[in-house]
Amino acid sequence: MAGISNNKKGNERSSPCPTTQETIIKMWILLEGHISPRKLKADLSQVSDLEDFKDVLKEIQVLKNVEPDDIVFLNHDDRNTLIPPGTLLQPLADNTTDTKPLVARYPISDSSIVVNFRFLRNTCKCRIPHSSGAWYLLRKKVKELFDSLSTVKIIFIVTKNSNGQCNLEEKIEDEYSFMNLLTRTRPNESNERILDLKIQIKGKKAFGDWTLKEVGNEIYKNNFNSIDSMQKLNLEEFPELEPSFSSEEIEYFIQQLKDKAFAFNNKISTNKATVREYISIFMTIVVKHIRKYKDSTTELHVESELDGSRGYGNLDYEVIIQDVPVLINEAKKHDMEKGVAQNLVQVYTAAEVRPEMIALIISWCFNF
Repeated sequence: MAGISNNKKGNERSSPCPTTQETIIKMWILLEGHISPRKLKADLSQVSDLEDFKDVLKEIQVLKNVEPDDIVFLNHDDRNTLIPPGTLLQPLADNTTDTKPLVARYPISDSSIVVNFRFLRNTCKCRIPHSSGAWYLLRKKVKELFDSLSTVKIIFIVTKNSNGQCNLEEKIEDEYSFMNLLTRTRPNESNERILDLKIQIKGKKAFGDWTLKEVGNEIYKNNFNSIDSMQKLNLEEFPELEPSFSSEEIEYFIQQLKDKAFAFNNKISTNKATVREYISIFMTIVVKHIRKYKDSTTELHVESELDGSRGYGNLDYEVIIQDVPVLINEAKKHDMEKGVAQNLVQVYTAAEVRPEMIALIISWCFNF
């Protein structure tokens, strides 16, 4: 029996066993939010996929108290798509480098982040977890909520936080700035870190964010700092309207204003929306007259969107004749100078994005 045993043993081919060195892999890992990645080792005989790899990560101090289920993985260049936990380590290890490491995302606290957005005249609200990926989750949510921002670079202006601080006007352009803001923002009694953020497109400004001095220097290359320093439009130089408004049209116009004033209890400048109720009467009767007696293609548009190289936003009123914008009107409750600056950028943008334009008249802001 022994001989048979020895003979069998001699004829058997022993299966090659991988050495310990062959089962050890090295992988570059970036703990999201940290500046530099680190190289970690894993034994494939004990750790085969990302789910197993979480136990290796928990040896790192910052992750010791994090539940494994709360750790997720992402590619360095795609922070929006999670890598399934069953993904094998070996292929990942072969494709990670110190410049494109595997990214590990994890919770920072058990609080949630509530963000109130404002983009132009649109507002919305979202809730995201206070995690190392908060910056990427925030931007993803914005691009989901606003279609016009899906392909542009955006920045945020902080106007308020749950510390009770208002009008901060702090600019947030990158991950570090946002995570630093969250650190400084205390959670409220509901364990929420609340932020009010204004969204801007990087490299340009909303129409309403321009000052008259900026418009003069940066766009029109004309050093006017106030309305008084600008060239005046002399209405007397224009020919009289033919046919002029009839007495019936004027009476109707006056009655419309009286009815509107009565409905608002003679209040005019309560807010911008109220002001526009009155301005609409002016715009409607004028466009109606031109459309009826001069050119039937005349149209009045409200809330038209414009997006140019320097400015973007909505137009309060726009008059189109033969598909050409001839008047852009900005309604203002107060601050005439700010309104003129806004109107000038709108005119520049309209001429820029509509090359077929042959005529354009700047309207004065209505100020009551």
